[in-house]
Amino acid sequence: MLLSKRQSISYQSAEAAGVLPPSSRQAAPPMPVPSSSKRTIGPGGLLMDELAQDHFDGERYVKGLLPPGGANLDALRKLRADLRGALEMTNADLQISVLKNYSEFVTISREIATLEAEMTDLKVVLEEWKGVPASLELSTDHSSDLDLGLGASLSNPRRAQRNSVADLAALHRTQLESLWENVEGAQRFLPPVPGRHLIAESASFVELNAATYTPRQGVHLFLLNDALLVAVKKRSQVATPGGSSTPGGGKTRLVADRCHALSEIVVVDLKDGGELTNAIKVKRGKSTAIFRSERPEDKRALLSAFKKVAEELMAKRRKQSIWEAETRKDVRRSLACQG
Repeated sequence: MLLSKRQSISYQSAEAAGVLPPSSRQAAPPMPVPSSSKRTIGPGGLLMDELAQDHFDGERYVKGLLPPGGANLDALRKLRADLRGALEMTNADLQISVLKNYSEFVTISREIATLEAEMTDLKVVLEEWKGVPASLELSTDHSSDLDLGLGASLSNPRRAQRNSVADLAALHRTQLESLWENVEGAQRFLPPVPGRHLIAESASFVELNAATYTPRQGVHLFLLNDALLVAVKKRSQVATPGGSSTPGGGKTRLVADRCHALSEIVVVDLKDGGELTNAIKVKRGKSTAIFRSERPEDKRALLSAFKKVAEELMAKRRKQSIWEAETRKDVRRSLACQG
C-alpha cells in the first residue's frame, strides 16, 4: 500500500511538472498468462489437449491448422512434421513416466503377492477352526469323563499336563511294541521315533494285480502318523513225524513286506466298476499297488484315517514353513539393523 501511494505521488508530480504527458497514465496491456494445461510443439502450435480429447475430430482439427486459402504441399509437410513431433514427445513422456514409477510398480506387486500369501494362510486357518465347535460339543458330551480327573488338574495343572504327555508317550511306545511283536520284521521298517504311533489298521484287504485286478495275497495294513506298513499273511510250516515239513499247514502269521513314508505316497479312491469294488490305489513314484476290501465300511474308515493324517501333516508343514519364514525375516531385520 505504501509503495502504491509513493508511485501515485511520483506520477502526479511528474505529470504536474510536465515531464509525462497525460496519455501515459493509460492502463498497461495485460501480461500474458501462460497456459500450463496446453502444450504446443513446433511453429504450428499444436494443442496437445485437443488431440487427447475423447471426441476428437481429426478432420476438423486438421482444417483448423491449414491456411484459410487452401492447403499447399509445404503446409501439409509442415503439419506432418508437427504431428510426428507430437507423437515423439508423447512417447518420450510415456517412457519417462514408466521409468519414474517402475520402483512403485515393483513395490505394489510385491505387496500384492504378500497379501495373497497371507490370505491363503488365513483361509487355511479358518478351515482348521471350523472343526472347533464339533470338538467343543464332543467335550461337552464327555464332561462326566473329564470330571474324574478335574480336581487333580486344578490343583496342579502343570503336573497334570506332564502326566498326560508321559501317558501318551507310554501309550505310543506300547503300540509300537505290540506291532513289533505281532508283525515279523516290523521293527526293521519302524524303529522307535518320538511321537510315532498307530492311527488305524485293517485286516480285510487283499492286494490285487495292478494290471489284471486278480488277487495276489491277503494283506494287513497298518497306518501310522508318518508311514504305511504293509504286512502279508503267511502260514507257518507244520513238521510231520517223518521229519519233513508241510508248507501252509500252520497258523497264519504276519510278515512285514514293505513300508512307505506318507510324504512319498498318494492314496487314490477308485470308483466301483465291473469286478473292481471297494478298492484303493497307493502310488509311490512309478510303482502302484491296489488293495481291495471285503466291506465298503472298511474302505471308508481307512480313507477317513488317511485324510485325517494328511491334514495333520499339512498343518505341521505349514507351521514349519511359517516358522522358517519368520526366522528369515528376523535374520534380515537383524542384518539390516547391523548394516
